[in-house]
Amino acid sequence: AHGGSYQQLQLDSLCTVHPPTGQLAGTWPFHVFTARHAVQLQAGSQADCDRWINALQDAIDFLPQRRTQFEIDMDAVLAADSDLTRDALFERPALTAPTDPKVPFAPLVALRYGPVVAQGQKFASLPEQAVVLGKALYSEGVGLAERNANPFGTLDHPLELCKAVVQACGRFPGFRNEVFCQLIKLTNCPAASASDGTLLEHAETNEHWRILEMLCRIARPTGKAARLLELHLQRTVRLGRGSSHHQHPHVIAAGSCLVVLQKPGMAATPQSVEELYAASTSATASPTKVKSVGGWTDTDADC
Repeated sequence: AHGGSYQQLQLDSLCTVHPPTGQLAGTWPFHVFTARHAVQLQAGSQADCDRWINALQDAIDFLPQRRTQFEIDMDAVLAADSDLTRDALFERPALTAPTDPKVPFAPLVALRYGPVVAQGQKFASLPEQAVVLGKALYSEGVGLAERNANPFGTLDHPLELCKAVVQACGRFPGFRNEVFCQLIKLTNCPAASASDGTLLEHAETNEHWRILEMLCRIARPTGKAARLLELHLQRTVRLGRGSSHHQHPHVIAAGSCLVVLQKPGMAATPQSVEELYAASTSATASPTKVKSVGGWTDTDADC
C-alpha cells in the first residue's frame, strides 16, 4: 500500500476492513477501522488491494475474541448453580445501574468498529451508537445541550425515545442485544432494595421498565443475552414476592415481560409504538392486565 506517512495499527477482533467503492486518482483506497483510528490505505491495483484486505482480515480473525466486562460477568451469572450465588453476581458493578455519573459510557457487548450502512444511508459505528443510546437512557451527568441533541431523544419524552429505540433495533444488525443489555443493567435491582422497600424508586427506572416491556413485545434478544434477560426478570419477580412489595410496578413489569417472552410466537404485523407503549404502561400499572400485542419476528429485525 502507498502513502506519504506510516503508522502502526493496533488490531483486535472487533476491527473491520472496508473495501474500496472504486478507483480514485489511479489508486484503490480501502479503510481500516480500529478502536482508536480510521485509516485509509491505498493500493496500486485492485489485485494488490484484494491481497491487503484478505491479509488484514485473516490477521483480525486470528486474534482472540474481545469481550466487555459486562459479557464476562454475564457468563459468570449464567454459570451460577444457585439463586444465592446468582444474586451476588448480579450485583457486580458491570451489571448494575451506574452510581457515578462521571463513569464514561461504553458498549456493554462487543460491537465491531467502523460505520454501518443501512437502507442506503451511512451511520456512525455501533459502538458509537451504543454510547449515544446509553446517554439517552441514563442522563445523569449529561449536559442539557447534549441531551437535547441526542438523536435517540431523552427520557423526558419517553414515547419518542421508544420510537427511536425500536427504529435502531430494526435498522442496525447486531444492535438488539446491546439495547436489551443496557435495559437489563438499568433495571437491575439490588437484593437489599427489595427488602428495604426502595426497589429503585427512580422515575427514570420506571421508564426503563416500560421501554423494556415494550421491546419484549416486539423483539427478542439472542444467545446469552436472552438467557440473562430471563434470569433478570425471574430474579426481580422472586425478590419482589419474597418481600412485602410483590405489587410493586417493577415486579409487575417483570412478570408481564416473562408472560410475553413465554408466548410461542409474535404476530407478523407490528402495532404502532404508541399502542405498544400504552400497553406496557397499562400492564405495568395493573398486575392483572397483561395484553398480547404483536411485533416483529426475529427475521424482521435481527439485531
